[in-house]
Amino acid sequence: MIGKFSIPTVTIAANFTIEPIGTPLTEALLLAESNYGVQFAPYNQIIQQIVDPSSFLRNNRGGVNCIFVRMKDLIETRGVDLTEKHVEDISWAAVEMERYLVNAEDLPSPVFLFLCPSSVPMQSPFEARFNEMEGRLIESLAGLTNVHAISTRHVAERYDVGAIDDAKAYKLGHIP
Repeated sequence: MIGKFSIPTVTIAANFTIEPIGTPLTEALLLAESNYGVQFAPYNQIIQQIVDPSSFLRNNRGGVNCIFVRMKDLIETRGVDLTEKHVEDISWAAVEMERYLVNAEDLPSPVFLFLCPSSVPMQSPFEARFNEMEGRLIESLAGLTNVHAISTRHVAERYDVGAIDDAKAYKLGHIP
């Protein structure tokens, strides 16, 4: 629901700046002759959106909820090289995220969790750990009927975009 009007809504929450997709998404919905509106949850408030009874996700009835997560961004690591300690903290945050996403099963509209590629180069020494975290998260959500996880591999196979990161945009606004 957007404002006081009861229209189907695509509600988007992310742990990075995602608002730049608003205009093209709205235009795509119009081209598809959809009557869906688009609204964004506050920046990096995914868990709060899942648990807060007054949140956009909890109050989206008849629409769809989209959650976009970059594993590396589960903790603040901008401007620093990843260390083993960072990866341990990210792993802990991923387990917490999993716990809350399982509880998202009771949201009134379906939830699509998009696991997005990290700005960490794929040859990173932590690549296997990130893949393991993502696999565990997807596996834990597999039996749910209202929460659907889409892996980074699934997206990459269908939408090969070459460079997935813009270093300047990331530094200025946490935009991948």
